[in-house]
Amino acid sequence: PGLNVMYGDIDGNIAWWAVAKLARRPSHVNSNLFLDGASGKDEPLGYFEAAENPQAENPPWNYVYSANNQPDTIYAAADSGKGTLYPGYYVPENRAERIVHFLDSAEQWTLEEMKKMSTDITSPTYPLLAKYILDALVPGTLGSIQSKVWKELAEWKGSHRLNEAGPVIYNKLVYRILYNAMADELGDETFYALLSTHLMKRSISGLLKNGMSIWWDDINTKDRQETRAQVFTLAFEQTIKELETQLGQDVSRWTWGKVHTVEYVHPIGRKKPFDKLFNVGPIPLTGGNEVINNLGFTMTGEGVYKVTYGPAMRIIIDFFDIENSISILPTGQSGNVFSSHYSDQAMKYAEGKFRKQM
Repeated sequence: PGLNVMYGDIDGNIAWWAVAKLARRPSHVNSNLFLDGASGKDEPLGYFEAAENPQAENPPWNYVYSANNQPDTIYAAADSGKGTLYPGYYVPENRAERIVHFLDSAEQWTLEEMKKMSTDITSPTYPLLAKYILDALVPGTLGSIQSKVWKELAEWKGSHRLNEAGPVIYNKLVYRILYNAMADELGDETFYALLSTHLMKRSISGLLKNGMSIWWDDINTKDRQETRAQVFTLAFEQTIKELETQLGQDVSRWTWGKVHTVEYVHPIGRKKPFDKLFNVGPIPLTGGNEVINNLGFTMTGEGVYKVTYGPAMRIIIDFFDIENSISILPTGQSGNVFSSHYSDQAMKYAEGKFRKQM
């Protein structure tokens, strides 16, 4: 398994290493897909030397970072992939680009500025894709609620606050587009399996922008070939109807905090009524998929986004003032349900707050 190791010390040294045995593969192999084990042609050719792995030690741009994104450097020899990006199971570049945006914007940093960056809940990518979808819809007469939904999504800046409707509409709309485009070919079981993968996450932008993709045609309609605009339009109509059923006709009440929540489930809390004692939550959360405050979920047709992963700890250390470093945990320091420290950090974590480290 791959692991990103980040390093910093009081002398000002910083480093990042991608640590793993990276397999050298034949040029025709796509390691994201199933390989042919019977042919013998898809077998690994060996491994890169550790020194060839993606890495940075005291780089001239003066920072290192990782957001589980595709590294932009690889030092392998020519016959093993030099000059190419090493394929891997990476997430989209959204968080990485946002981090670089922050880090390139200032020379000096304070704890307060680092707090703001590490709890950032805005995606510049999603509003661009939302505009792309809206611009490609088939023109038609918009009723009152359709106009409100259109306006809400068109004006959305990509933030994921508890009181916003933008992320609610966007995630439902993208889900509907993907389902309409792909479920007819894949079937529900395979579609939902694919939906939860990084491969799907990295493919959404490319699919939405490709008007000639074969996915747009519904294979169940033999007498016609559907277009991207038709799929987008149908998804937009379905999104409004489903959100009306789920959250009512007042678009201003389609808020992110109602659908994006976390519950920290204790093994004993999987059985009722023990959940009331052992589990922490549910708690409404800001943030979302592939923003820096990466409180992620798998999109569903129900329009409910239960957080399944996120930062296991937020920690900020100023090496000039180590004794005043700060951190926060998702629940608490103690695993004893009767301890006052079992869940005393949960709300601070949800609100983007910190505590001084002992």
